[in-house]
Amino acid sequence: MTWEEIKKGSLELEGTYPKFESIGDYAEGNFMGIEKDDYNNKRIVLFKGNDENGFPIEQWLPAHADLKRYYNELTIGDYIRVELIKIIPSNNEKYSDKNIYKIMVDHTKDVEFGDDDE
Repeated sequence: MTWEEIKKGSLELEGTYPKFESIGDYAEGNFMGIEKDDYNNKRIVLFKGNDENGFPIEQWLPAHADLKRYYNELTIGDYIRVELIKIIPSNNEKYSDKNIYKIMVDHTKDVEFGDDDE
């Protein structure tokens, strides 16, 4: 057996986990549902289309407290735009700043997802 060392890639997975760093940063796509990540945080999952092999491209949004307030208001298939509208600086250097979002829906771009069993 021959081992081959591989090089480290970038820490960020391009297009998979958007960073909301500035007011006006946004992500949009069809709402696929809420999924738990590797750290057991619930996250919004967006459908961004299909790749060249027909597999869905997913984008997972941050598990920020303000986004969690929208979870029960979303419907599978909704085309949504999630935009950072405010950043509240933390009073404690051990904690991150609080991001405030707004979510808008464009029902003209809604989709229906088929069952995986079909």
